[in-house]
Amino acid sequence: MPGETVLTLIYLLTLLGSTCQSAPAAVSASRGWTVGNGVNYQLTTIVLSRESGIPKSSGDVGFQYTGELSVAAVWHDPKDLDTILLEIKLISPQLYIKSRKAPEPEGFVEHSSKLDQVPQHPIYLLWRNGEILKVFLSPDETISSANLKRGLASLFQYKTLDGHHQEHDASGLCKVTYESRTPHTITKSKHHCNVNLSQLRNQHPNPILGVKLDSTRFAVYTLDPLLIPTKIEETEIHEVTLQAKPEVGATVTTQRILQKTASITVSRIDGSNIRDAIAHLQPGYREVEIDLQVEPITCPESGCRTLEQVIDQNREALDVSALGTAKSATAFLKLIPLVRDASADELTRILKSPRNLPLKTQLLDILGSASTSATHQAAMKILRQDETGDEMERYLWALSMSPVPHPDIIKDI
Repeated sequence: MPGETVLTLIYLLTLLGSTCQSAPAAVSASRGWTVGNGVNYQLTTIVLSRESGIPKSSGDVGFQYTGELSVAAVWHDPKDLDTILLEIKLISPQLYIKSRKAPEPEGFVEHSSKLDQVPQHPIYLLWRNGEILKVFLSPDETISSANLKRGLASLFQYKTLDGHHQEHDASGLCKVTYESRTPHTITKSKHHCNVNLSQLRNQHPNPILGVKLDSTRFAVYTLDPLLIPTKIEETEIHEVTLQAKPEVGATVTTQRILQKTASITVSRIDGSNIRDAIAHLQPGYREVEIDLQVEPITCPESGCRTLEQVIDQNREALDVSALGTAKSATAFLKLIPLVRDASADELTRILKSPRNLPLKTQLLDILGSASTSATHQAAMKILRQDETGDEMERYLWALSMSPVPHPDIIKDI
């Protein structure tokens, strides 16, 4: 484990007068995370999915993972004793799965998974008065493991005063409300979270045919007299429904519980500033964004098939004689996602290939249905050479049936 330093983090909480509009703190004054000391937690995360209209007796499907989470303060800024470095380490994660056929009441069965391969490196947070200022990760992390650790780290962004704030964590930039329940319990609710993934969303141009997403996020923190969490219970509920038919949709519920199991002592990290402190960590640690990163499509061990390979494997199904058959439709569905990810140059090359000439009109059908900026550029480049207009008509017909045409295509047409 990397070396670590000791500090007492002092929270001086202002006593609020009768004229103050803020609610009182969970505790009037307290000490916080102390460098060289930390807490071990038992972690339980449950993710369940249910289709709208499915009766409760049918059960949910989902998964659960458990493990131990070690959280400790390992360094403080000599110029600002409120600024510390938190080390968070996930230990022995284990996956369990649940299906509608699994035994009740819990229905979770231990299952092998790639959680066993999650790098054992900690995630480090530059932390000040409950706010995460910076995040540091090992270069050995995969996108999945880094996202997992970002989510766990976000649990330790918390305030001890009632009030309204704006916070940035793995959920995005959110409006956050804190409200005391008891002298040592505070509730945190997040709403209007702005996630920076808009470029990946496929939104239907007609809002009535789109989907509606309702999200609820809240957490309950139980704190000891030093304002260190002894228990964290976080719940997220995301419900997606069709605008035109609200009874059709799905709900995903996530519950995450951290329960303190022991207090621990750790080594300290030396350093006059955060750069020096990070230099003492395992080689290559780098600062990263706390936002979740989009994970690419997972390919089998044999590798992902290219667009040209899938076309070659489905030549018979793409032949004119197969139009209107199930195998033609199946080939169409296999090709659509690959075509949407292809570049204009790649698509142009495929359309120009002499081998694909007998399949040209069917490929134009697919490009029109995919309806991305790249597919339109490739199609229009090829269709400039269409002397009869038959191929242009075929492409425009397919384009008119596209469920999500790109706005640039509409302007161009």
